Amino acid sequence: MAAKKFNLAGGLEAGKEFIGRKILEGNEQLLSANGITAEHWDDHELLAAFRNSRYTADDAKEAAKVLGFLGGDVAEAKKYIGLKIINDRLSHNTEMQNMMLWTNGITPGGFDSHETMAKFKRSKYTDADAQKVLNQLLPDNPGMSLQQAREYIGEKIINKAEDVLRDWGITPSGH
Repeated sequence: MAAKKFNLAGGLEAGKEFIGRKILEGNEQLLSANGITAEHWDDHELLAAFRNSRYTADDAKEAAKVLGFLGGDVAEAKKYIGLKIINDRLSHNTEMQNMMLWTNGITPGGFDSHETMAKFKRSKYTDADAQKVLNQLLPDNPGMSLQQAREYIGEKIINKAEDVLRDWGITPSGH
């Protein structure tokens, strides 16, 4: 990581030499300012765990929004989720490691409410389309809300099952 971060030729060995030199010079703050620390997990390791997981950018946005200690910072949320993933690998108590995320509706499944809503918002479907879905589903789902109809559309988009909507005559606006 240091070789890449500081654009050093020589790869891993150059990175090790660079880190060692900074430590000997007493200039570890340069390293820590760039996410390379003596801590158990560096920023780049946490972000790599997030990137290699099934969590999404929408999960990170939701975590930044609902977990106050993250201060609304999406990058910090990605690192926090990465830490949870790493701790999960090291622990046999998966449920406790992920409780903070799960209780806030943040899971690696890709179908959380915030993810289906984000997919709806980024689509060309409108609230009028969601109202049509609601009208279609309401007889079998009393109490269903417009919000849930929006999420239903988002879920169909994620599942590539928009043919269900088309069968009801519902297509994205402008199509």
